[in-house]
Amino acid sequence: MKINHLIKLALVLFAFSGFVACSSSAIRQIQSDYEAGNLTLEQRDAAIAAQREVERARSRASMVNNRNVLGENRL
Repeated sequence: MKINHLIKLALVLFAFSGFVACSSSAIRQIQSDYEAGNLTLEQRDAAIAAQREVERARSRASMVNNRNVLGENRL
């Protein structure tokens, strides 16, 4: 691999790790709100499901972006 590709790969991995850190803290916040009595069990479950769907969408978008950055999506 060229050095340029290695740098791009490192940047993509760094950006992806930020998404993971944000999402886990969001789920922790939802759980904290539930434990504090601010959410019902159903609201907590719905909020966690929605947050996980956001995570999956970000992951898919990141994978598509990674392919484009690394030049793997050539026609």
